[in-house]
Amino acid sequence: MWPMCDANSFWWLLLPFLIGLHTGWWAWSRRRAEAAVSATAPAARVESPPVAAPAPAPVVAAEPVAADNSGLGLGAAAAGAAALGLTSIGIPAAVGDPDDLLKIKGIGPKLNGVLNGLGVFRFDQIANWTAGDVDKVDDHLAEFKNRIGREEWIPQAKLLAAGKDAEWERIYGAAAAAAAGGVALTAIGIPAAVGDPDDLLKIKGVGPKLNGVLNGLGVFRFDQIANWTASDVDKVDDHLAEFQNRIGREEWIPQAKLLAAGQHDEWERQYGTVKKAAGAAMLAIGIPGAVGDPDNLLQIKGIGPKLNTLLVGLGITRFDQIAEWGAEEIDKVDDHLGTFKNRITRDSWVEQAGLLAKGMIAEFEAKFGKLDSENK
Repeated sequence: MWPMCDANSFWWLLLPFLIGLHTGWWAWSRRRAEAAVSATAPAARVESPPVAAPAPAPVVAAEPVAADNSGLGLGAAAAGAAALGLTSIGIPAAVGDPDDLLKIKGIGPKLNGVLNGLGVFRFDQIANWTAGDVDKVDDHLAEFKNRIGREEWIPQAKLLAAGKDAEWERIYGAAAAAAAGGVALTAIGIPAAVGDPDDLLKIKGVGPKLNGVLNGLGVFRFDQIANWTASDVDKVDDHLAEFQNRIGREEWIPQAKLLAAGQHDEWERQYGTVKKAAGAAMLAIGIPGAVGDPDNLLQIKGIGPKLNTLLVGLGITRFDQIAEWGAEEIDKVDDHLGTFKNRITRDSWVEQAGLLAKGMIAEFEAKFGKLDSENK
């Protein structure tokens, strides 16, 4: 009896434990499933209260900003100017077919080319220039600077643009007696020649090249040069390039007055072959000529075959001739040396020539070096 009671008691005690264990497992499993479902479900949207949209800011027009063209190239600057009806230098551009600017007294072929390069092609364009426009153009005229006002381009252009050719002719043309002393003006605005041309090579200081330059400027006669004013001299000087300032220095006007008046003896006395002050004939470039047989100028250090030929062509053939040069003669010769300019002083020609003229070979070689064997 006791053993059975013990067995029944055991099972009765185990049964509640098993029921509790099953119930706990079921509850745990259900809670785990619900948690998994909550994790995957979308979160509930929380509605925010509506917020009023901000009022639009007032629109303020932007201030125009000046373009900075400092970094632009010439092409970009020119394109920008063209869009505004301006040339590349900032003056009003031409509108219409080009005019013949050579009709304006004072504008020659070279200056016409310069103006075309600046975008200047028409009379009405020049006629309407302001003082500011004149300054802008003047800045690009180099040796022709200040010609616009001095030669009255704007008044001339106004007449020509308006078709008032007769009035232009009266004031500036062949009939302009008051403006040109009864004669027409050349293209550079000086009195033109009247009569057959003279031989300007007779004027000391005018050589073949310079004679050609003068003829190209419309200068052909002694009386023409003899009557030049200071203004005329300035106008001619503007076109002489490397010959600039020769007119006054070589006394072209006094020479021309004598030659125009037929006073050849007086001209000869002052400037020609019997000029006592020089003691020798004057060369075409206005320096004393050589007296005696020629020396070998190749002995002077710094004079090579090409330069020797150039000097002989100028009439320079002797040591004593060079040895007597002063600053004035050096300037006159220098003006004809082209790429050899300033060699006279730099290479001490005068000092070398002085020693060689006196036969002081030892002293020469001590200071300037041995003479080349072929030049001894």
